[in-house]
Amino acid sequence: MGAFGTDNSYTSKDVINRWNFITKELASEGITAKFSSDGDPRLLGAMKFLSSFGRKTFIDDLNISLVCDLDCEMKCMQDNIHLANKLKNRLFDSANNLEIGDFCATINHVRMILDDSNYTSNDHLLNSSDVNTNDSTRDKMNFESTKKICTDEVINILSENIEGSQGTVAYIKIIRSILKAYIDVDVDPITRLYHAYFAVSFVRRWKSDLDYDVNENNFVTSNIWTCMELNFASLLNLVLKGQGDMVLIWNSQSCEELFRSLRSISSFGLTEINFNLLEGLEKINRVHKIQVLSHELKNIFQLPENLKKKSDRSVLNIKVEQPSREDCKMVLEKASNDALELCKRLKMKKYSECDPSKYLNSTQTSRRKTNVLSNIENDEDTSIVKVKNMFFVDDDSGKNLKLRLKMYLIFFLKF
Repeated sequence: MGAFGTDNSYTSKDVINRWNFITKELASEGITAKFSSDGDPRLLGAMKFLSSFGRKTFIDDLNISLVCDLDCEMKCMQDNIHLANKLKNRLFDSANNLEIGDFCATINHVRMILDDSNYTSNDHLLNSSDVNTNDSTRDKMNFESTKKICTDEVINILSENIEGSQGTVAYIKIIRSILKAYIDVDVDPITRLYHAYFAVSFVRRWKSDLDYDVNENNFVTSNIWTCMELNFASLLNLVLKGQGDMVLIWNSQSCEELFRSLRSISSFGLTEINFNLLEGLEKINRVHKIQVLSHELKNIFQLPENLKKKSDRSVLNIKVEQPSREDCKMVLEKASNDALELCKRLKMKKYSECDPSKYLNSTQTSRRKTNVLSNIENDEDTSIVKVKNMFFVDDDSGKNLKLRLKMYLIFFLKF
């Protein structure tokens, strides 16, 4: 375990430098490093850069398009519990008007179930806190509520008894596909691939139907869409290598678990970090002792949550077979067709998948990256690739851009 202090002023470039150092040090010990985060823009920016996010790639034998490099050397994935929660929070935000075809996705449809006297909590398994839309009191990272609104019971009641809820049902199905693709433990890799691409394909078609210039409140955030695309590419890479089960441990929840433990032995402050780095290191020692004690006494007593964790992780020992590329192509085509059928039921005007490159976030870095790539796309000199990496990753919004460009051009001319 490592810990270091920060003034929170680091950039995506600093993140890449840190990851490169960690990767190199672990590689010297025969350990391969993988990285995950919770959607922080700086870490997400590093992942986008390292995976060549924004460069469309078409895989002929699978008949799909990606918006990043499938075989990038440094593998990254966003934490999918955070991704599912962010999708739920987008639905909960009353300021959003999520138009999907001729319908609207809103949490009010789910609230109608609670208000309907014909249903009890035994029918839908929900309570008022699960659909709390008050931003000041809602726990936005409450993953249990995310899982509860995605159950078959809720979807069936919405579909059969809540008029005009088709858009909400479709949106909830996207969240449920994220859960099945990356989080549920009893899902085989090929099924994970289906659900991951079903969600991505539907969102691409949804965006295509919105004609690219729609108000941003009508669609998921760019952070959410970027995470979905990155994670799908990472999952596809794992499944093709016969490692689809590894997606279960490719997240940042181990860090979140440590933070919860540290906060639990603090006096007050809820989710606030009310201790400095030195105090945090001392608390880590206490957490370590608690974990050691719990392990030593595991045959005497076990807490229910520990039993659940043990049963959840036991599936990681199941042997996972590597599917053929033909099987992957068939399941991806099925996911795309099912997404298409859902779009037709929602009466969308456009059914084709949106070209991902057409609605990438147009940041300063993205624009510079596109311009420079157009000039040196065909250069095979690997030393230039390294200089390109140095050039792309900066977070100063274009300061001294001309000076740096001149310096790099001089470097190219010399070598």
